[in-house]
Amino acid sequence: MKNKLCLTHFTFFVLLLTTVFVSCVKKDDMYKENTDESARKQVVKLTGAPDLVAIARDVKPTNDTFVLIDIRRYPNTEADLNQPLTVKLQSDPVYIDTFNSQNGTSFVELPSSAYTLVGDLNNLTFEPGEAIKEVKIIVDQSQLDLSQAYALAFKVTDAGSGVINADASEGIYNVGVKNKYDGSYSTDITLTGWAAYGIADGVTNTWSTPIDLITSGAASVTLSTGYQPAFTDVGDETVFGATAPQYTFDPATDQMIEVINLAPDDGRGRGFHLDATQTSYFDPATKNVYAHYIMVQNGRPDQHIDMVFTYKGPR
Repeated sequence: MKNKLCLTHFTFFVLLLTTVFVSCVKKDDMYKENTDESARKQVVKLTGAPDLVAIARDVKPTNDTFVLIDIRRYPNTEADLNQPLTVKLQSDPVYIDTFNSQNGTSFVELPSSAYTLVGDLNNLTFEPGEAIKEVKIIVDQSQLDLSQAYALAFKVTDAGSGVINADASEGIYNVGVKNKYDGSYSTDITLTGWAAYGIADGVTNTWSTPIDLITSGAASVTLSTGYQPAFTDVGDETVFGATAPQYTFDPATDQMIEVINLAPDDGRGRGFHLDATQTSYFDPATKNVYAHYIMVQNGRPDQHIDMVFTYKGPR
């Protein structure tokens, strides 16, 4: 059954948008005043293309409105800049499939019932002096299926009197909502049980860089490290192969109720389960996460893992 976002639950996926749009572009970014390239036309491009633009939004009680697409023109002359320019975009869902096949992702198109674009993609006009055109989207978060990773794709089809930058003509935009466990954390790790295999045993080490907990469902998160982080017996950072832990919480109590391994079995039988002798939980006052669990492997003793995630801020 699909999980639906409601006002009492925090929700769904994904990654923090950090791009800040500026209100003007330096003259040298658009044209050279003393250029000999008088025949060169102004160029139109999608900012962020062809890379993925990830947008992770906080939960909103009403429809969420934000900038989705940033399209820019780079005039050849100041005279070009002072003329209006009308360009056209169109939805390009096929590009989502192409991106998935090339990058091993599993994005699905954001359903049309869940969003509305503000403006006419067939008639986006840069006014005289305007170098940046933004397209906003209104997302009804209650329509999101929390098990899906959503994306929209668009391409520039007409640059008017300008030309399309072929390397930045198609953009893909991952649209998601963060749950309350999502964030950036400093992380202390205590491992016990695998001293015989060169793994730190009974000592606490701090991971050198922040680890993100990334929304993967209504009340679940995965690690930005991908694999289960660990330390060797000499204190060097390492990871356990064939591991990809996912933590799931009870959103009513914030107690961690499950940890599973999302990675396919490579023959070693590695898996995770909670340590029943300790309580794993999210502290809403500090936003810290305390995770106590056990990794099992064929032919080896249990590897006990204690992770303390100290909240640093949004990712």
